[in-house]
Amino acid sequence: MCQGETAMVRIRTVMLEIIKDGLDLAEAMFKAYVRRIRPDCV
Repeated sequence: MCQGETAMVRIRTVMLEIIKDGLDLAEAMFKAYVRRIRPDCV
């Protein structure tokens, strides 16, 4: 495996971590929003 491939794999791993964190945050924000506008639904 050459150096460029290693860097790509590392970048992809970091990107996936960021996306996962972003999705968790978006889900939490969405739930908080729904709870605020429709308290009976949650």
